[in-house]
Amino acid sequence: MSAFVRTEITPLETVTLTAEQMPASLADAYARVKAVVEKDAGYCAAWKVGGSTPPAQKALGIDEIFFAPMHEKEIVSADALVPGFKTLSINAEGEVALRVSPKADAYIAKGIDAVAAAPLTDLFDVWCVSAEMPSGSLTNGGDFGVPAIVSDRCGSGCLVLGPEHAYTADTKWAGEVMKTEQNGEVIAEGTTLDLVDTADEVAREFLIVALKYGFSPKAGQWISTGGIIPCKALAENADIKIYYDGKVELAFKTGYDAA
Repeated sequence: MSAFVRTEITPLETVTLTAEQMPASLADAYARVKAVVEKDAGYCAAWKVGGSTPPAQKALGIDEIFFAPMHEKEIVSADALVPGFKTLSINAEGEVALRVSPKADAYIAKGIDAVAAAPLTDLFDVWCVSAEMPSGSLTNGGDFGVPAIVSDRCGSGCLVLGPEHAYTADTKWAGEVMKTEQNGEVIAEGTTLDLVDTADEVAREFLIVALKYGFSPKAGQWISTGGIIPCKALAENADIKIYYDGKVELAFKTGYDAA
């Protein structure tokens, strides 16, 4: 039996892993995912970061973030029903996303040391509040740790991007409160200091880890840096608002298109 790797953008059936389906290592899991996404140019429009909060790292026994490439079809507009396409579940966690700058390509081409030393303003040009909406296919991925989670592309469902803000040397994350509101009720909240580092440094760490495992992020791609607001299950046909520092940055209605 070959090791499991998710081959669908939106799986609609769950998978319960056996030990025989586990990849040989984390590197093997990333290699299998890379082989899948290289067959479709739509992948890597965005990147989902996992393990970027202290509780998540403690629970998983890790000290490094992990990631998954997301498909352009998984980036959805807040102006329509979200996620719009059928998924196994509707969940959301509020995050900060950064876009890879055109200047970053030169550093990425030079490798890990260059990225590690680069000015953050050369790596990223825009940031926004995002709603990362996982929809994993594994019923027991947590039992097998990060390699299993990576093999499922970290449960990628969809990503909603809020209004863009210029990223500059003056952009700071200093404990701004973020909240998820469902039908007028706050259901989850966190602050921008809840990550293992500032959002831009988490995004830099992603670039380093991606290069380590053979991926090459490019200018224009988005990095959603992990759950500042805890992930919560959402009702269908619900009105969702995500606040950043007292301001609504994202507002959408949950549901599926008739098609």
